[in-house]
Amino acid sequence: MSASANSATDPGFSAWVSANAGAGKTYLLTDRVTRLLLSGARPSRILCLTYTKAAAAEMATRLFNRLGEWALLSDAELTERLTAIGADTPDKRALRKARTLFAQALETPGGLKIQTIHSFCQNVLARFPVEAGIPARFTVLDERSTAELMAEARNAVLEQAANGDPRLAGAIALLATRAADGRFAEILNFAIGDGGRLRDLLARHGSEAHFFAHLRKTLDIAEGEDEAQIIARFCAERGGERDICERVVKWLLGGSSRDIERGKRLAQFVESGLVAESFEQLRRALLKQDGEAFTPIATKSRMQAEPELAAAAEDLQRRLIAVEDRRKRAITVTLTEALMTVAHAVLTRFSALKRERAALDYDDLILATLTLLERRDAASWVLYKLDGGLDHILVDEAQDTSPEQWKIVGKLAEEFFAGRGVREDAAPRTLFAVGDEKQSIFSFQGADPVQFGHNRAIFKALAEGANLPFADLRPAVSRRSARSVLEFVDAVFGAADARDGLTDSDDPVHHDPHRADIGRVEIWPLVKAPQNEEREPWNLPVDALTRNSSQLLLAAQLANHIAGWLRDGVRLPGSAAAITPGDIMILVRRRNAFAE
Repeated sequence: MSASANSATDPGFSAWVSANAGAGKTYLLTDRVTRLLLSGARPSRILCLTYTKAAAAEMATRLFNRLGEWALLSDAELTERLTAIGADTPDKRALRKARTLFAQALETPGGLKIQTIHSFCQNVLARFPVEAGIPARFTVLDERSTAELMAEARNAVLEQAANGDPRLAGAIALLATRAADGRFAEILNFAIGDGGRLRDLLARHGSEAHFFAHLRKTLDIAEGEDEAQIIARFCAERGGERDICERVVKWLLGGSSRDIERGKRLAQFVESGLVAESFEQLRRALLKQDGEAFTPIATKSRMQAEPELAAAAEDLQRRLIAVEDRRKRAITVTLTEALMTVAHAVLTRFSALKRERAALDYDDLILATLTLLERRDAASWVLYKLDGGLDHILVDEAQDTSPEQWKIVGKLAEEFFAGRGVREDAAPRTLFAVGDEKQSIFSFQGADPVQFGHNRAIFKALAEGANLPFADLRPAVSRRSARSVLEFVDAVFGAADARDGLTDSDDPVHHDPHRADIGRVEIWPLVKAPQNEEREPWNLPVDALTRNSSQLLLAAQLANHIAGWLRDGVRLPGSAAAITPGDIMILVRRRNAFAE
């Protein structure tokens, strides 16, 4: 075992491990728990927080399999296993203790605490429902039940709008006119799905009205001001400039074909009486589709022939760009207000439905536990009961831990870094976290990879302030991929811009390959479908791929490439046998028509 791995598993150290994919993080976590047990830590006082139930089950299986094997090994074999995980060379007493760990773990009341953060919070709340202010016999909604209840809340709000709630009806109508049905549902679901941040935002400002006022002030949009008012005001101001606008039209119509096209559009705006309904024609005459100005506004010869009219046209263009900016800010305000109005109504109804059923969802488990631990009148009692039962906390997949979850961990470990001598036995109490922010499932269940580095700095400072050992480890080894693949990844992240999303973006990404396998990375040219694509018969399914689609063309290339390997008897490097179909795996992003 390397020196860094020794520090990571040392039961006397708190440790923070940032490891690459394939570095054996779960194995390291198992080694850490094993060495804690060997050092005399009681199984009931070790808490392992994993990200999923599957990960918790995998770790528990590995740990019990290891301890079960130890109970049956000879002295020589057991000595070899113990030194392999970094433990000191054992004497007879240490060997005897190692053989009893399996029975000790099995006999621990409640078993080893290897669980997800949500399971942990559920157990805490079940012990302290009164202090947490939740029903004593609450139920926990799984993902399917949560989705069904959220759909019921959403339908109830839509029905409320249809039955005469003018505020909701206006907000929904505004959103519906700005987005297609599918897009409207997608936007609303996204806002609802991030309900925690929405509630926090409104809580910071006190109410919806206060937040909306803050938003309008920030974007410099007056109360009640909207897109229609801004356009109408601009067009009314142009009413006094009809003469110069007509002259600009004639000026453009006398130029090139491009000038004439713009002149015709401007003429439609002028001939309509410069009204708001024709505002789009003015935009198309003077601005590109992306809102940028046409520069120059006309051909060089037209600009030189009548510079006065060229200046008037450019002035009109500048004022249009200014009003476009204000119009977009107004749209942002009104759509945000509408979306938050509907989303907050759905979340409020969702909360009411949960209360009626005495139910909590996964977010509620986290928030209720954090609120409980932060309550002054109850926190000391709860922390005393929990603190007395926890000596070591281990966090797996720490890059996917949300800010609220980190706060819970911080509360649980608050006394760990108060210095030695706080408790009578003065035994070291440790925090261990392992993860890789490059593997973060961004935003899922509130995951925030930035928190990984942020909390590392916090806990490192706490440990150093208490003169307690803290190992900040960043092993580069990867056991999962061949050297060529890892070198390719390092090359991709070699540029600073590619590392911009990482908290340690100044440090180059580096992998040390553990495997000796030979490999190769090939990047094929992009496959593009022909522009005049041949159409299939009308009665095919609407999602069927046409014969000349880029996906089918790429699939054909893959098939031909593989057929060539099989036909020519190509061998893998280092192998005497020719490639067979069973040696080939094709990975796709999702199971769609391309996979078929």
